[in-house]
Amino acid sequence: LNGSPTEIITQNDDTATALAAFTNVNAVINDVHLTLGLRIEHIEGESIDILNNSKSENTDTVVLPGAGIFYQLTKSQGLLFGVNKGYVPNSPGQEGNVDPEESWNYEFGWRYSSDSLQGEIIGFLNDYSNLKAVCSFSNGCNEELDQEFNGGEIDVYGIEASTSTNFALTK
Repeated sequence: LNGSPTEIITQNDDTATALAAFTNVNAVINDVHLTLGLRIEHIEGESIDILNNSKSENTDTVVLPGAGIFYQLTKSQGLLFGVNKGYVPNSPGQEGNVDPEESWNYEFGWRYSSDSLQGEIIGFLNDYSNLKAVCSFSNGCNEELDQEFNGGEIDVYGIEASTSTNFALTK
């Protein structure tokens, strides 16, 4: 505390309602496992700015396809590839020229599974056409507090690995 009185600079009541539907189709052809998916979302947002006595609304509908392939190399291991559309809608009450966050996400990897040991190594690429961010006190922003802004195009890539095992502690 610095002795200054508390100043209320935002007081909002935000709500979002979403309706989502999806379908998946799975097929196995010899050693190839194929999954195709489609997700559709309709999102309605409302923001009431109590301090300014104003209300704003936003609506968005998005179609998100995805596909995955798993090729069974042996009984215990295989290769996988997937591609999915990524999406983050704007928060209720966002003003200005802020685009939703959108990306195409790719993964390629190897998976192992036996009765006692599981593991995988997967490389990924997230190709963002727009990465969003939000102005907040914690990131040093004092102007346009709680407002989202366009971060632009960006690629995020890397490798992830995991392993797990099961073993008995007693006979």
